Amino acid sequence: MILALWRALFQATAIGLGTFGLIVGMELLLTQRVAGLSLYIITSLAVAGLVFVIRLCTLLRLSGHLGHRKTSPQNKTHH
Repeated sequence: MILALWRALFQATAIGLGTFGLIVGMELLLTQRVAGLSLYIITSLAVAGLVFVIRLCTLLRLSGHLGHRKTSPQNKTHH
């Protein structure tokens, strides 16, 4: 139970940070207040945040913590 709570907290934190990075990166890209190296760094951080969130969600889905199982229906007997 405690472990599940920590995993949920970690997932929420990672998604929050990734979303924050994407929002800040997109805002900076749209307003074009930064240029050159700063723009590259912001874009890299936003992409890294997105990739991290996607990998984390995929890992959680594979380990069975997210309910979206499309591959093997016989595994639903565990729930």
